[in-house]
Formats: sequence, C-alpha cells, structure tokens
Amino acid sequence: MTASKSLSSLFLTSLFLVITGYTPSPPLQIIPTAQPETTPAFIGITKTAPPLVQAKNESVEDLVARIAATRISYSFPVLIVFTEMQDEESFWFGATPSLKDAQKCWFYTSDSVRECTSEETETFFVDDEIPKIHFAHVYSNSEKSLFILDYFHRWVDRNDYVDGYRLVLEFKNGKWVEKSIISMY
Repeated sequence: MTASKSLSSLFLTSLFLVITGYTPSPPLQIIPTAQPETTPAFIGITKTAPPLVQAKNESVEDLVARIAATRISYSFPVLIVFTEMQDEESFWFGATPSLKDAQKCWFYTSDSVRECTSEETETFFVDDEIPKIHFAHVYSNSEKSLFILDYFHRWVDRNDYVDGYRLVLEFKNGKWVEKSIISMY
C-alpha cells in the first residue's frame, strides 16, 4: 500500500515538473570570503563609527541631543528634551515625558538645530505627530557617563510607540566622546 502511494506521489511530481517545464537549478556553490578583523568588545556594547565628539563650547547635554538626533532620529525633525528619570530606582520607567520636568529643549530639522522657546516647547509637547526624544542623566564619574533616552513616535504605531536607548559617553583628552548607544526595548 505504501509502495503504491509513493509511486503515485512520484508520478504526480514528475508529471507536474513536465507540464510546468520546471528544471531544477544547480546546487549553490559556497565561496569562501574574507572574514572581517575582529576586535575585543564587551557584550552588549555596540561600536559607533565614527564616534561623535564634544565640540568646543558644547555642553554635555548639547552633545547628547546631537547624538540623539544623529543616531536615533537619523536627522529627521524631532523634539529633543533633557529631563529627569521617572523613577531613580529603575531604568525600566525611562525618562519622564512630563513638560514640568523639562530642563532644556531642542528642535532638530534636517538642516538646523535650535533651542526651543517656552511657547514652542508647550506646543510641541501637545502635538502627538511630532516625534520626541526625552533623555535623562543616570550616572557619571570622571571617566564615563550614562544617559537613558526614550524615543516617542506615536505616528509609527499607536500601540508600541516608545523605543529605549542607553548612551555611554567616555571622557578622553578633555572632551566627552560617544562610546556606545544600544537599544533596550
């Protein structure tokens, strides 16, 4: 019984191949490729190339805002707000999106950056169509600084509209330098 089923299955497959004119392609050839050079890295820390460096007379918050515009919004228009953490005991809650906690605000477009006026800040906070990046300082010592960034973009998906990032800056040669930025959730 199974032999006749196998033969009928083989016959139907062969008939299909003849009717459709299908011819099998030759097997794929595996060609060895050169492997990229690897350098030791900590697990979970992604390299950014080239790292952004603090400019002359640029505050650390201005640098973080510039990194957020470049690495997260990819230079699309975005409101960036320096704020506080929602819960200092837990990173999970992220940076507070509340207007009352906003300490400084920038508006980035593809060809300009400027600090927001207080009227613009209030207007932009209400508008759900404008993507926003809220960031807060978490920890710092003389060598490294950690920031939490939350990217609110309700225009993409109304149910899942927050992407979280962790940014590490490193102090080198008298300037803060972007060490890594990783997506968290």
